[in-house]
Amino acid sequence: MEIAPNMFAGVRWGRLVLGVSLTAVLALSVHAVMLQWLHVPYPDASVFDSALPDWLNDAVMLCAAVWLYRCLRARATAQPVALRFFVLFGLLFCLNETLRGAWMNGYCVTRSWSERGGVGLISCVHGVVNFVLVAGFAAGIGRLRHKGWQCAAVIVATSLLAFLVSPSLTAMDAVIRDEVSRWVSLDLWCKLPYGMEVLIPAYLTFLEPVFASFVCFALVRRHLPGGLFSQAASFALLLLALKRQLLTSFLYAAFAPGPVLTALASMGQFSLEAAALGLLTALSWRYARADLPKT
Repeated sequence: MEIAPNMFAGVRWGRLVLGVSLTAVLALSVHAVMLQWLHVPYPDASVFDSALPDWLNDAVMLCAAVWLYRCLRARATAQPVALRFFVLFGLLFCLNETLRGAWMNGYCVTRSWSERGGVGLISCVHGVVNFVLVAGFAAGIGRLRHKGWQCAAVIVATSLLAFLVSPSLTAMDAVIRDEVSRWVSLDLWCKLPYGMEVLIPAYLTFLEPVFASFVCFALVRRHLPGGLFSQAASFALLLLALKRQLLTSFLYAAFAPGPVLTALASMGQFSLEAAALGLLTALSWRYARADLPKT
């Protein structure tokens, strides 16, 4: 069942496949080049020992998810609420590379395919729980009409995510990691500089957020303002928000020790990757519909 009728109407599939391929390669290469060639350090998640960055990032993501749900609702009014909720969850899950991250975690800690599958499956639990809750909150808030109630609901939901859900999932991850370490070594064999045995699966699995990005753009393109470049910039901002990257680079630079520019570049490689994903998705979509009106 198509969530929004005619969502891909008029698309030239050959051009779209080319656009998807180029988007996947170019967007991920932003991060790969900065990490491998420019030697930008990988960010340290332990820097955020305060709940404030989580609260701000969750608030931005939740507001973006509410807007996305409203676009989804406008384009799929005939579809049941459960289906719209599932689509929103799927987009959040895939845009944030949950399956990709879990699989690469399993891939990089062991060379046994059975153990890779087990570690990857367990690594998905955090993302599934988190994005089910975010999608549920967003769908509920998206149905509220009064602005005051919407703001209050966002504040309450964000506080639950930052102060209750996130610490609980982090504690759960620690317990799971301790149990998993009993039957498989969690020492990463993937070391910088990455070779083809790491880069090839990394690029292939990056198709997860790329596919989600194109579906997301197909759903929201009619709600984006202005012409092509304005829409591309707006969509890039939306992806940054949904991927919790809109503020993260600046927050990381504020909290991390050492030079500010180094910290900004460290987390910024992922923000630039997300921005490139949004821009390239919008431009590729327009290329796939180059002979049609901008609708």
